[in-house]
Amino acid sequence: MNKGLAIRLIIHSILLSLKQNNSTFEQLFDYYIKQKQLSDYDKKFIQNTVLTSIRHEFIILEIINNYKSKKKSSVEEYVLLLSAISQIVYLKIKDYAVINCSVEISKSIDSINYSFINAILRKIAKNKKNFLKKNTNFNLLPSWFKENVGEWNGDTRKNFLTSIIKQPELHLVFKDTKKLDLFKKEFKYKYFQTTEKSLILKNNYRISKLPNYKKGHWWIQDYSAMLPLYLLGKIRNKRVLDMCSAPGGKLFQILALENIVDAYEINNERAKTLNKNLNRLKFNIDVKVDSSMNIIENKNYDIVLVDAPCSSVGTIRRNPEIFFRKSSLNLDYYINIQSKLLHHASKLVKKRGIIVYMVCSFLKKETNQQINKFLRKHKEFNIVPFKSENDSFDLLSKKGFLKIIPGSYKNEFLIDGFFAVQLVRND
Repeated sequence: MNKGLAIRLIIHSILLSLKQNNSTFEQLFDYYIKQKQLSDYDKKFIQNTVLTSIRHEFIILEIINNYKSKKKSSVEEYVLLLSAISQIVYLKIKDYAVINCSVEISKSIDSINYSFINAILRKIAKNKKNFLKKNTNFNLLPSWFKENVGEWNGDTRKNFLTSIIKQPELHLVFKDTKKLDLFKKEFKYKYFQTTEKSLILKNNYRISKLPNYKKGHWWIQDYSAMLPLYLLGKIRNKRVLDMCSAPGGKLFQILALENIVDAYEINNERAKTLNKNLNRLKFNIDVKVDSSMNIIENKNYDIVLVDAPCSSVGTIRRNPEIFFRKSSLNLDYYINIQSKLLHHASKLVKKRGIIVYMVCSFLKKETNQQINKFLRKHKEFNIVPFKSENDSFDLLSKKGFLKIIPGSYKNEFLIDGFFAVQLVRND
């Protein structure tokens, strides 16, 4: 088997698994690259092809429907066409290489007609320039998503669709301003500074090769996700509980400000990854691999961070498989966990202490409605607005909480969707 065919078989297998089960791209990518000895170029090709295919799925679906008969495609045929069209139209791979490999793959799968694959891809290759002008149709997005954003107007829908097909940028958050200044002196390429302790890189780079990676001067964290703790101000020497610590960005922010932190992560694999990052960053703390729901109610914490499990729809650009999966999203499952974490957090924070509730979502059920439900049950809490010293900062609502839809911020850089609110205990 030639190399090009072998690589495209891996791409086909990853897309098929993503479509049929709840695995993440990261899990599948790690699994397949461990099975093969692949070059960095091959790994990047697999990553680019899979993610580009998923990000443009709804455009490609319309392209396929224009050229195929009314006969419904098997899932194997669909993902093969998806990856092939993505390579031809968006990645600009040579037509003959894509078509030949796709035909060879189709010959090994009973549910695919290789003559049909050959014919449809040749037709699409002839018209590929026309397809670059096509936009995603909002009506093709998953039903569960459309039902939860029914209030969106045309401009919001358009901006969202434009944003989610773009590749995410690398946003670096530094321990302090000196370390950021040192990075800027050593980094010779384009960047955009987002705060006095963070910046965004305008191109993709190999993370481990960036200045001071091994020295642990910085970590990767989206601008939206860093904002809640950034807007809390210069909190120091506080007793803090991080109830759901992985992937770690908020924990790193709190530790960089020299606070006393108890960190919990229920998932063992995520905890291992988090501890590796803590070691690289030279933070001396052990993450407790346990549910924070097991903490005794003692009202000892100044700050409790509830970065709750959620639909993660705010990270759709980084995790496009959220829309790609065959199964619908069980939103009630996440809402139930969020409610339990919030209720337990209310028993752990001291008087005048605060809960910072955060989700990488913008859906009402996980954000405004979740907080309104909490406040009805817990009269001892109320919302305290986040405040910004930057007059041009405009991401806060009138009530002072964050609710961000994925998009371009001031046409300067891309940001994820996010929600955060600060709750203070007053009894």
